[in-house]
Amino acid sequence: MAEPGTELFEAIRRDHRAGDRLPSSLAARHGVSRQTVMEAISAVLPLPHSLPADEEELDEIRQLLDVLLEEDQATTPGEQCSAFAV
Repeated sequence: MAEPGTELFEAIRRDHRAGDRLPSSLAARHGVSRQTVMEAISAVLPLPHSLPADEEELDEIRQLLDVLLEEDQATTPGEQCSAFAV
């Protein structure tokens, strides 16, 4: 059996959201196994990443974090911040 394509998974998810909840009926409608339907329904879709990285702002933040890290490392171990305290 060929690997199911993206269009097939999208169609299965669309039908599932439209109210067809039974994997067996979705499998029959799309001509695939119930396992394929379950994979399509439970697949985690990547979030769209449409925000461009602002390199200048990121550089400023990196510099600030470096300063904070240097200050923390200059203190005694008992006074250092933990990851949970930051």
